[in-house]
This record gives sequence, C-alpha cells and structure tokens, in this order.
Amino acid sequence: MSHFTLVIWGDAHQTLDQKTLAEVKARHRPDPIYTQGYVVYEDEVGISIAGETLPVTNGDVEESYRLITFIPKGMIVSREDIRKPVKRKKKVKAAATADAGAAATSVPEA
Repeated sequence: MSHFTLVIWGDAHQTLDQKTLAEVKARHRPDPIYTQGYVVYEDEVGISIAGETLPVTNGDVEESYRLITFIPKGMIVSREDIRKPVKRKKKVKAAATADAGAAATSVPEA
C-alpha cells in the first residue's frame, strides 16, 4: 500500500462577476488547497493522490484507487508525508522498581 501524505498546493480561481482593479489585485494569488490521501504515483510532472484504496478482490490482479487528485509539481507549496505510528513496548522504570523494593523492606519507626 502507498504511504499517506498531505499536500498544500496553489490552485487557480475565477470569478464571473465584475471586479475593479483593486479587487483583482487583492485576489491576485493562488488559493491554498489542502489535499490528503495515499500517494498512488509520483514523477517529475506531478503527484497523484487517492482518497481511497481498495484491496485485490473479485478477480482483480492489483489494488485499485478512488477519488484521485492530480497535482502538477509546479503548483505544490509544501508536502508532509504521514507515517503510521509504530507501537512501542512500555519500559519499566528502574527507579519505580527500586522504590517498591525499598518500601517493602523498610522497618516502621517505633
């Protein structure tokens, strides 16, 4: 399975109503779009991200994808790959173990 990523990219926009030059200048920038999903394919042209992955079933020979977004490389502002967290075993604190042993062997004051 592909890894999960968050891509922030600049998208074009348009308006259908009348605007003044000041209003045009105020919006003269790409809209930031946040797209997250599984990286399906990536090369020097761009990246394709899927919102869903489907397992091999019903005679398919490979996994398949749905909700695919293609983002040209030149439009990418930033990207953060998100890795699956790894479960770690809890460590027993040596100090806590030593304190417990000391408490069991201590003699109460008279």
